[in-house]
Formats: sequence, structure tokens, C-alpha cells
Amino acid sequence: GRTDEGAQVLDEFVAWGDRAEVPQHVLWACYAAAWLADTTRFGELADRAASIARDRGELGLLADALGLRAVRLAIQQRPDDASVAASEAAALMRELGTRNLELLIDTALALVSAIQGRDEEARERGERALKLATAKGLRLRASTAVHALAAADMAYGRWSDAYERLDSLLQSGFGALDPVVMRTLPDKIEAAVRANRTEDARAALSLYAEQVAYSRESSAPPRLAVSEALVATGADATAH
Repeated sequence: GRTDEGAQVLDEFVAWGDRAEVPQHVLWACYAAAWLADTTRFGELADRAASIARDRGELGLLADALGLRAVRLAIQQRPDDASVAASEAAALMRELGTRNLELLIDTALALVSAIQGRDEEARERGERALKLATAKGLRLRASTAVHALAAADMAYGRWSDAYERLDSLLQSGFGALDPVVMRTLPDKIEAAVRANRTEDARAALSLYAEQVAYSRESSAPPRLAVSEALVATGADATAH
């Protein structure tokens, strides 16, 4: 399709989310920000949806927004804040008597465990979230669980495993339209380089460059530059 036109429509939808007063509408705008690979706006809208839902006593939507917030904070390498948001979402889930949010909580905590070096816990939570999302047909949330598992693989140097997990997202479901695919491209590039999969790294870099061209995230161009340097210099640039 026409990427520029599509990005403009999503931009307008995100801006509408800043004015919307219905928490579900704000969450829809939050997802639009995800498709634009704008993690900053995604976070702002998730927080706004949570605030409105809290004020209105809409606990189901509040728990959903908190689950999204927990995942976002974990992705941003803020494990303590992510754990707090996940704990509040879990408490609401128990109060509401629903398991629908369990996969978001498990995904966030799987990412936290990966960041903190608890490999077994990360994999257990990630696999549980993936199984639940797959059973419910929630492809995008299944993708986030795959990201958590790939993060655990990368934390322990399982570079080929991490690459294969992330590449599976591109080959199935929504493919390149999956916002998780776009968000995780820098990780996929690093995993490919460290696994000495040079051509795969270059292919991922090409896709990432296309995404950065329409991304509204200010950190995207610098991250692209890092990925370009990584591919240019090879695995030696990232050796520990």
C-alpha cells in the first residue's frame, strides 16, 4: 500500500487519542502509535487510557492499560516500574475474576526476568503467555510473548535461537505489518550479526531502514545508525 498515506492516517488517529475521553478509544489510538513504531506516544496513550479508566471506575480497561504499560516499561529496560504495573494489573485481574490479562502480565514479567538474568523464569512465563495467546487467537499478543522469549535467548547468548524466534514473526501472522516485528528489528539485526548470519542481518537492516523512514519515534534514526554500524563491522563490534 501507500505507506506515507497510511502513516498520515495513523498520525491523525493518534492525535485523536489525545482528545478522546473514552478509555477504549484511547487504547485504539495507542495501538495506532504501535503501528507507527512510536513507543513514546504508545506509552503516553496507554498511561492516559489508564488514568481515564481509573477515574471512571472501568476496572477491566484499567487492567488492560496497566498490562500494556507493564510490557512497554519492560521493553524500555525499566524492570522495577514494569513489575509495579504488572502487580497492579494482576490484582485487578484477580478482583475481576478474569484470565484475559494474564498473558500481558506474564509477558511483561518474562521480559523483566530476562533483563535480570532469571532465564528459567523468563522462559516459563514467556511460553505460558505464548500458549495462552495462541489458544485465544491473539496473534499480536502472541508476538509480544515471542519477543520476551527472544529477549531471554539474547540475554544468554543464544543468538541463533533469538534470530529464529524473531524471524518467525515476519514469516507468519501479520508479517511486516506486525508492530512487534518492527519494534524488534534492532534485536533481530544484533542476533543475526552475533550468530554470523550476515545476509540475514542485511535483510533485516533493509527492512528497518524502510520502517524508520515513516516512524514517528525520535530515537529511531540513532538506533538505525547503531544497527548500520553493527552490520558494517560485524560481530566483533558487539563482543563482550
